[in-house]
Amino acid sequence: IFLKDLATGAVTRVSSPAGAFEADGDASSPAISGDGAYIVFASDAGNLAERDGNELTDVFGAANPAMKRQPTDLTLTGSLVLENFPAGTLVGTFATTDPDLENTFSYSFAAGTPDNGAFTILGNELRTAGPFDYELRSAYTIRARTTDQGGLWMEKDFTITIANVNEAPLQIAATGALAVAENSPPGTAVCSLATIDPDLVDSHTYFLVDNAGGRFAVQGAQIL
Repeated sequence: IFLKDLATGAVTRVSSPAGAFEADGDASSPAISGDGAYIVFASDAGNLAERDGNELTDVFGAANPAMKRQPTDLTLTGSLVLENFPAGTLVGTFATTDPDLENTFSYSFAAGTPDNGAFTILGNELRTAGPFDYELRSAYTIRARTTDQGGLWMEKDFTITIANVNEAPLQIAATGALAVAENSPPGTAVCSLATIDPDLVDSHTYFLVDNAGGRFAVQGAQIL
């Protein structure tokens, strides 16, 4: 059984493995599935399937070599990245599901989301285009495309999550007079303390590195 691709003129034998060996019997009654993906035929050959010794006419199926099918799924393994990590940090790797198992794929961004610019694609790897700040934004949505070597493609959206990193406080601020009258009794408040921290939900504790010979102490967020 031979198949002719009317678009390209290519003729392919489908009634035995291409060029591997000759069938030892005749083939007949070819038919193509409704979606064009498969060809079935009857054959008297006994060497098309392993341990075919029934000496009867059997029905065989083969993928239509002229019918290339588009990818059916695109996955991303890994979708979490820590804030403050540098450009080029690996986020995850793409993989494609395709009925044509021999296909190879390339990956790119597809139009539809402005967040694509925050990332780059290198081969099948999704990488960051720069550091992220969790406190400004904790999730991004990209749209990626997988394309096989024949130009067939599919697209899919992915959400990338930015993970928080505990960042060091930037500054200690004091409010109050920052002065105390002489002969004030112990426990007189001098000032209150507050911390400037990129992690806005953090809580803080205070202690004195130098208490001036025991003249000052910390209670909660106050210097006494």
